[in-house]
Amino acid sequence: LGPAEAKYFAVYLHGRDSTQPSTQELGNRAALAQVAQALSMRIALPRAAFHCPEGSATLCWGWALKENEMDAAARATNDAAAKCFGNDKPFGLIGFSSGGGVATKAFRNCQLQSRFSQAPWAVAIGSSMFKGPLGPESPPRLEGCGTLVLLTGEHDPSRDPAEHYLKVLHEKGAHVTALSFDGAHEVTADSLQRALGEVLPK
Repeated sequence: LGPAEAKYFAVYLHGRDSTQPSTQELGNRAALAQVAQALSMRIALPRAAFHCPEGSATLCWGWALKENEMDAAARATNDAAAKCFGNDKPFGLIGFSSGGGVATKAFRNCQLQSRFSQAPWAVAIGSSMFKGPLGPESPPRLEGCGTLVLLTGEHDPSRDPAEHYLKVLHEKGAHVTALSFDGAHEVTADSLQRALGEVLPK
């Protein structure tokens, strides 16, 4: 998506979806295309390979985001980036739902840049629900681990009014921001453009 001669670059990781892009996914892509044109951004669109749950007809990046699932997501992301805009372009991640889970787990474990070709930022949409501790994989401090925006619709069932995820990340010094928009579990062009304004170099 977006112009070939773009100023910015990103890889979009979709949410749980049917084998062929669903109506919701096509709507998300329409919003992405609008943002790509407005910001001069080229966006790669890899597809997940795991069935969630196992044996079902739906795809996602992993049910529990185990190490092998994170490795597969990283390979798909880096391959898609190389095919879409080459190996020499710095890019960030835009993750929706399951895809946002990949981005937030990589960020909280300080692996955003090591797994995803030095990706300096991520926007996670509809992925802010997190109740527990960050776990032993998360280092004591998260300064220098990139920038994350948690973007959630005010009517999204996954929205956490207490913002627990934001708080536990802030406690470790993470560069993270939480934004909301008037919407549900979806990608909207206006809110995504606002979120990208927090992470893209000026």
